[in-house]
Amino acid sequence: MSNGKLIIFEGMECCGKGTQIEKITNYLEQKGKEVVLAKEPGKTEVGQKIREILLQTDYLINPVSQAFLFNACRADIYEKIIKPEIQKGTYIIQDRSWPSTVAYQSFAGGLDLNAIESIIEFATSKIMPDLVFYLRIPFEKYPDVFRERIEKRNEKLTSFEKNGMDYFSKVFQGYEYLTEKYPDTWVKVDALQSIEDIHKQIVDVIESRLN
Repeated sequence: MSNGKLIIFEGMECCGKGTQIEKITNYLEQKGKEVVLAKEPGKTEVGQKIREILLQTDYLINPVSQAFLFNACRADIYEKIIKPEIQKGTYIIQDRSWPSTVAYQSFAGGLDLNAIESIIEFATSKIMPDLVFYLRIPFEKYPDVFRERIEKRNEKLTSFEKNGMDYFSKVFQGYEYLTEKYPDTWVKVDALQSIEDIHKQIVDVIESRLN
């Protein structure tokens, strides 16, 4: 059996996932680990085309279509990247994966949770992550944090970022559900800490659980 590890970073918009993924990737590479990054949607040629469709803002895509598009991308990534890299012993860092589909398309989009979870199992071949880092912003603070970080970014909003706070409150509920459902693999990280404090917590968890 290989020693490959699958680590997923999750959280709502503007939680700081990208910064922490970059830092932990550098850390693992400095430790001599082979690391592959996989972003959902994206990474493969098929996935990138799907990403362009999903993140555009010219027209609305209903939650059912979103769910199938995300899982089409996911199936391609798991078949072409996740499965072979795990067998090679690689550390795979995913920027979002199936938990986002549960939170966004089921909890916020209103799709049946059992149906969504069945589709996810099919797309991922039931491969489960070794760790999921959930960068959590308490929802009562989220509107202010979201506005502040969006203003600093000074970029065009994606279709998902244009949703209102009622929508994001349901996304938050989805992530809270997943944290409770998978206590052995999910790590709740206070995303309002300093960048370095968050990084230290992530490093400590990886060193204690995966090495």
